[in-house]
Amino acid sequence: MASGTFLPPGLKAGGGAVSAVANGASDRIATFDSSTALNGEANLTFDGSTLTLDGAADISGDLTLSAGADGALRFSVASSIKILDNSATALVIEEADNAYITFVTTNSSEAITIAKATTFSAGIANTGTIAAGTWNGTAIATGYIAGDAITGAKIADDAIDSEHYTDGSIDTAHLAADVITGAKIADDAIDSEHYTDGSI
Repeated sequence: MASGTFLPPGLKAGGGAVSAVANGASDRIATFDSSTALNGEANLTFDGSTLTLDGAADISGDLTLSAGADGALRFSVASSIKILDNSATALVIEEADNAYITFVTTNSSEAITIAKATTFSAGIANTGTIAAGTWNGTAIATGYIAGDAITGAKIADDAIDSEHYTDGSIDTAHLAADVITGAKIADDAIDSEHYTDGSI
């Protein structure tokens, strides 16, 4: 029987009966130290409902959480999840083979890729820059644009015409001196209502 194989009580190993038992205690799981000697593992216990491992676990296959409660993976103390370095798929959260979230740790190209529509129930706090991408759906409403946020530098030449300003909104204070020439005044358009007494 290979080293590390569990042996139920009363059974014999392939090489013969168990000849020695060390470190036995309640709930400890026994492993073979040799072909005939058992050792009670202080860091590996089972009380009939809870398997406790005080140390590292190396799992080469899938870990399936099922039945009981909601199948949650719980951390009882402050913890961290450490993933592979320098990989385009360091960690992929998926349903079947459909990737939902991919953690990219490729050197100098680290990123988190979200492949599905995302709903945020709270605001997004961002201290960096929202980079390349496309804004889809509803246009950004004017209510979300800060006052004076759009300057002349952001307005294309000749982009504002009579369709985009309110009638009467251009006052004389915003007209440059001598900007209105005779070519812009219709024949007979200036009468006594429009010139100052004594100005002629």
